[in-house]
Amino acid sequence: MPLCAIALTNVVRPVLEAEGLGALATLCFGSVDDVGEPMLHDKRIPLVSFTGSTKVGRHVGQVVAGRFGRTILELGGNNAMVVMDDADLDLALPAILFGAVGTAGQRCTSTRRVLLHEKIADEVEQRLVKAYADIKIGDPLAEGTLCGPLIEPSAVDAMQSAIASVQESGGEAALRRRRGEAVRRPRRRQLRGPGADARGEPLPDGPGRDLRPGAHLIRVKDLDDAIAKHNDVPQGLRRRSSR
Repeated sequence: MPLCAIALTNVVRPVLEAEGLGALATLCFGSVDDVGEPMLHDKRIPLVSFTGSTKVGRHVGQVVAGRFGRTILELGGNNAMVVMDDADLDLALPAILFGAVGTAGQRCTSTRRVLLHEKIADEVEQRLVKAYADIKIGDPLAEGTLCGPLIEPSAVDAMQSAIASVQESGGEAALRRRRGEAVRRPRRRQLRGPGADARGEPLPDGPGRDLRPGAHLIRVKDLDDAIAKHNDVPQGLRRRSSR
């Protein structure tokens, strides 16, 4: 249930109606077949704005362009945090944790990768594993809950697939938590992803973009190495508009 969208609509709607603008702000939610695809094909909607994956965004752009409509697409994202050996870890660790776990990692600005200087990588990993183990999972409206549920069972499946892909590429799961019920209490893992081997050398396939409460820990030799690894992914939070 998109409670935030419902709440925002209920805030905006009476103001617009009081100004004589009528039902200018409306909300419709449902499945892809019932809502998503009909909106893309409907010529009465000249402009479609979409925020999400590059894969779906490509489909949105193609369908809307096919009827000469316009799109605003905010796609992708594989955000990284760089932590060098002179960093204040008491400041860096909470930032890493909240960046990766806040909103259950389901936002385009969530921390996906943590590029760690090899001198502090072991310490940061140990402290993160301990912090992850202490995180309270549950109702996001309850006081003290940091990690709420993933949006639907398919999101849990996608998370598990992403973790398996990392492990197949040579990465390791640094922490596992009991999965429990798929949506209400998803499994959460902190990963040492590709590039986190003893030598700090990157593996052939870098971590991809997936929305889940975890991050890939990747070792770097220096700032230049960190910047190179940061940029060496196909994703990047980007916005595209068509006119």
